[in-house]
Amino acid sequence: MNSQPRILVMGAGSLGGICAATLTEIGAAVTAVSTNPEIRAAVDKSGYRVIDDGEERVIRGWVSPAPEGSYDLVILATQPPQVEDAARTALPHLASDGEVIVLQNGLCEERVAAVVGAERGSARSSPGVRR
Repeated sequence: MNSQPRILVMGAGSLGGICAATLTEIGAAVTAVSTNPEIRAAVDKSGYRVIDDGEERVIRGWVSPAPEGSYDLVILATQPPQVEDAARTALPHLASDGEVIVLQNGLCEERVAAVVGAERGSARSSPGVRR
């Protein structure tokens, strides 16, 4: 991976949003993707709202309808029924040495490994992706 990896977060709901916001806040090169136009509009207009220890802060970011370019790391944060579609959408944008992290519940690692390949990382329950 590059010294400043490009990170793609597939899904910008609660879990994907907090990942994208936190990574953006620490200065990572993050692109979040959502197929939901309401989520994209809300983040584009108001940023990510994060409440931490009772305090709210806004982290400026944006959400794209689709990935562009190449990414060193893909974080899959969609609902389990959409995980394969998200992996297929991200795969053409994954760097040759890139890795995939699966955040869904529901034993999605094997389903994602079937799409992106076993060499894309490591996981406790199945090779190919990180959990």
